[in-house]
Amino acid sequence: METRLLRAPWLRGAGELLVDVFPLGIDVENFRAFAQSQGSQEALQEFRQEYSRRKLLIGIDPLDYAKGIPHRVRGFGEFLKRFPEFRSCATLIQVAFPASDETNSCTDIQSEIESLCGALNGDIGELNWAPVRYIHRTLSAARNLPDSIKQRRLRS
Repeated sequence: METRLLRAPWLRGAGELLVDVFPLGIDVENFRAFAQSQGSQEALQEFRQEYSRRKLLIGIDPLDYAKGIPHRVRGFGEFLKRFPEFRSCATLIQVAFPASDETNSCTDIQSEIESLCGALNGDIGELNWAPVRYIHRTLSAARNLPDSIKQRRLRS
């Protein structure tokens, strides 16, 4: 991975934005092995075909308030509302799998996320583009993710 310099004309007062990777508390080798597995590579090829014309933001998290999924959806929606030129260019794919200690709060957050995604897709989506693709179920890929990926917190 390498540092990238992005032009950011939409940020007032900043012409350039430095983007880098800062892995915090993850097992990089475990993540790399997962990313290079046959199943991951096949899924990647399918994603590339389907989303070749869009930028993807991908979140794979347990259904837990500490993960900040509602904040992520609201933030993405606010970004698209402020900068409509990015509509149809980006999609948030959010996978939320059941937390290991499912409680009633999981039902609450699931309803909140579904409501937010539905409202955002209904407000600014198009027939050929939905801003958010929300998936709530246990996926084999999500089950096999390294624990380090599953442990991201809202305030890491």
